[in-house]
Amino acid sequence: MHAEVQAVLEGRAHELGAPQPFRNLVAQARLGSPSEAHERFFREMLADIDEPTTPFGLIEVHGDGSEVGEAQRMLPQALNDRLRDQARRLG
Repeated sequence: MHAEVQAVLEGRAHELGAPQPFRNLVAQARLGSPSEAHERFFREMLADIDEPTTPFGLIEVHGDGSEVGEAQRMLPQALNDRLRDQARRLG
């Protein structure tokens, strides 16, 4: 994973293979554990989630996404620094 992150940071993301599902990483990390242990792990990790995890609370989304737009805005440096500090504090 460290090599992949380094490749992205260096602008070499195109050299990486197709991304693998996160569940594969979890399975590899827990390789050799019985299925009951896997189930217990995810039940503990997700126990406090009691509602759908939809992006931005959007449940009713229609269409194929072809008309979705993207915008980028530059933030004032002071605000950018404050946001980064907050993100670091929150992990």
